[in-house]
Amino acid sequence: MSCCLVLAVGWMGAFVSNQVAVLKAQYDGKDPACPCVLSHGDLHPGSVMANVASGKVKVIDPEFTVYAPPGLDVGSLLSGFVLAAVHHAHRPLPERAEASAAVASLRAAAAQVEPQHSTLNTKH
Repeated sequence: MSCCLVLAVGWMGAFVSNQVAVLKAQYDGKDPACPCVLSHGDLHPGSVMANVASGKVKVIDPEFTVYAPPGLDVGSLLSGFVLAAVHHAHRPLPERAEASAAVASLRAAAAQVEPQHSTLNTKH
């Protein structure tokens, strides 16, 4: 192995080790530059159980809980809703009425959580 290659590998090894240490500190919530919060880590519509009669909502499956940026769970959950809406919007015609009701329900729920989003385009 040439001297330059040994130096390059040594430098890359130190660089990678440093980056791993930074990521570990961020993951553990110990990096002041990365204000992380305790997050579910795998929040999607299937992890949210809602009882319409009682008005209670529970979140299940916490096995991927991590310290992460505050928007991780919100983004994950919203992406699941968007994917479901897209899926339902492209179902065969006989099933679209049911899909439209599901999308309308999602929009109504989003409007309750974030009123500023209640003016989103209602066409799909």
